[in-house]
Amino acid sequence: MKIIILFGAIFCMLVLFIVGCSGDGDDVVNDVPGTDIYPLAVGNSWTYMQYYYNADGGITDSTEGTITVVGTDEINNESVFLVEDLHGDTLSMGGGDAGLWVYPESGYSQLYIPYPASVDDSVIFTFDNGTTWSSCVLVSINETVYLNMGTYVCWKYKETPYSDPAHVYYHYFYQDIGLVQQDDWRMDVNPAYMERRMKLTGYTLD
Repeated sequence: MKIIILFGAIFCMLVLFIVGCSGDGDDVVNDVPGTDIYPLAVGNSWTYMQYYYNADGGITDSTEGTITVVGTDEINNESVFLVEDLHGDTLSMGGGDAGLWVYPESGYSQLYIPYPASVDDSVIFTFDNGTTWSSCVLVSINETVYLNMGTYVCWKYKETPYSDPAHVYYHYFYQDIGLVQQDDWRMDVNPAYMERRMKLTGYTLD
């Protein structure tokens, strides 16, 4: 089961622009923590270019896609947001004091991205039956990401899926914007190499 294509195996599955703005191409470097690692509101959307690489580092393909918050729902008396991922599948997600939550099963919630957090803080993603899916650890709070619309000092998370040990996913979040870059690494070959990179090209936040 996938949780979020946006973040790799899970989203496979950040403060300059305040909620209410759209990305406009300004050059920005800002590492002040924001209030939200992944702002959720109906109508919010993020558009990405995805680049696919071979073992020699050459680009073999590229595609564009958009992730959109399309509605709301209620699970166990909790308000959640319905997020349409890059494949058109709808996922249930929620924010909170601890970070980004997902709802992989009916009536069950799981912390996916811890925030606020300290370097080396981690969470283990498990299903209600105790099956372990992945781990996610904060490895840095000052990773610089260069995009066409500017420069962002990001929080970098490493996701290791136990169900797919051949891959590791690095998620780069800019507070109050969301996921700005994701790198998918193939680890079962020597040397390991980056298989896919997602780069944010535009966003709209309500």
